[in-house]
Order: sequence, then C-alpha cells, then structure tokens
Amino acid sequence: MAKIKPTSKDVRRSYRQDLSGPQQRAFDELGDLIDSPRDDLAWYHRVGRLVGRLRPEVPRGTRWSRRLAEALGPSPELLAKARRFTELYPTRKDVQELERMRVNWTRLYISFAVSNQEKRHALLRRAVDEGWSNQQLRFTVQQRFPSRRRGVGGRPRREFSSHGPEVTLRELGRQCRRWLDFHEQAWQAVKGRDWAGLVRGWPVGDLDDLLQLLRSTDEVLTEVAGACRAARAALAGLRQRAEQKQGLHPRT
Repeated sequence: MAKIKPTSKDVRRSYRQDLSGPQQRAFDELGDLIDSPRDDLAWYHRVGRLVGRLRPEVPRGTRWSRRLAEALGPSPELLAKARRFTELYPTRKDVQELERMRVNWTRLYISFAVSNQEKRHALLRRAVDEGWSNQQLRFTVQQRFPSRRRGVGGRPRREFSSHGPEVTLRELGRQCRRWLDFHEQAWQAVKGRDWAGLVRGWPVGDLDDLLQLLRSTDEVLTEVAGACRAARAALAGLRQRAEQKQGLHPRT
C-alpha cells in the first residue's frame, strides 16, 4: 500500500482556492482517495485520472505536480506514475485485463519502460507465472529494454572524475572488488541449467532481443578485459618504480 501522510485541511484549502469549480471537485475527490490509500490497480487508475484533470492546460515543467503533491501528501513520483498508468491504459476495460493477469501495482509501473504493449504484457505474464521478484523484473526490463538515457533504469549515469592518482587508484580497487562480489554472488550462482532455461523460455518472437543482449554484453566484457590488461600494465610499471625507490631508500 502507498505510504502517504495526508496534509492538513488548511494546506488543502489554500491550494484549492486557486482552482476552478470543476478542478475543485476533482481535487476534493483526489483528496478523499489520498486519505484512504489502497494498493489495487483501480485505486491508482482513479488517482491518475484525477491528476490528469488537475494538470494545467499549458504545464510549465513539473512544478505543478510537485505543488499538487505538497498540497495532498503523496510523493510527486506516485502521482506521475498514476497519471502514466492512465495514459497507457485509459479505460476500465484495460485495467480489468491487467487484473485478470494478476499484475500488481509495483510490477506494472516497473514495466512502463517497455513501450510496446504486447511485449510489456508478455513480460508481465512471465513474471507472474514464474514468480519473479520485483528486482528481477526491474533488472530484466533494464537489460532487454534499455532507455535511451544513459544509466540504469533511465537515470543519468553518475560521471566519474579523477581526484588525483591515489584516490583514483583506491577507487579502481573498490570497483574491482564490487565486480568480483557480483561475479561470485550473482554470476556464479546461475547454473548451467538456468542459462539453458533462459534460451528455452525466451519468446520465439523476441529472440532478436536476446541475441542483441548477448552480443552487447560480450562486447562490453571484451572492452573490460582490454581495459584490465592496460590497467595492469600501468600498475606493473608503477610497482617497479616504487620498488626501485624503496631500494634506493631502504627503511632503517
């Protein structure tokens, strides 16, 4: 269930006075929903429709949605996801189809990144049938349907910057240890039969996506291997210099 701390009557009254009559009624109805949150798709769909009715005709950025969220209590992200829900699934019949698929809200909004509805539904059915965790679904969406924006899940990737040789050297060691942890705890935990099941269970019509995923992963792994060889060569040269210096200035 959505975690929401409703605002006071005074806060809502202050926001409401600037709305038109129809918008005031939509705001009041939305406030009632926020005060009694549920975790079913019908609740989120109704929230999304009312948010759409409160959207300015010419919105300037997202400030209006932040102000609406502040006036009612939920996060701006919740309102944005609910409104996106109604854009992708505008009718009650659409919602009923999702309910028959036994899709919950978290799985649904994770799948919003898949633009093709047929592929989105195929992925959701597989997630439900195979009992995927939310994290497994999120990871699959990120890998099979990457956003055009750089970074995981469409978030801008954090740029690395050098803070001098010592800090950079320590950060390289930290990142390598993280990769080794992933390799030991995640990669090696997937057995041969699991990999075989990946190919066997992948939808025939989407095999191009699987092949692209395998190729792109192999390409980046090849780049990593090359970068590792270059970094190791540089480290070998630094270690040689340090050992020579130590020889010239032995500890006493």
